[in-house]
Amino acid sequence: VYDHSPASDATIQPGDIITQVDGKDVACIGDLLCIAGMPDRQGKELSLTLYRIYQRDGLRREQLKKSVTVGDFDIFLPPVNLATY
Repeated sequence: VYDHSPASDATIQPGDIITQVDGKDVACIGDLLCIAGMPDRQGKELSLTLYRIYQRDGLRREQLKKSVTVGDFDIFLPPVNLATY
């Protein structure tokens, strides 16, 4: 979760586990990117179901519903030194 991102604006925290997007099950990050990463989703609001784990007084899990507005996706690829291959 990056500062000033749609996720941080929706108060999603590192460690939160997203289980559904608009009622569709999410099993991995690829599912999330397929649902939220479609060009027609940019600028639209999505409904997220997630679990937040608390470690106070033992482990406790809370299910939360959040709304997030999809932003532009900037893909970052680190530079590759082809001389090492």
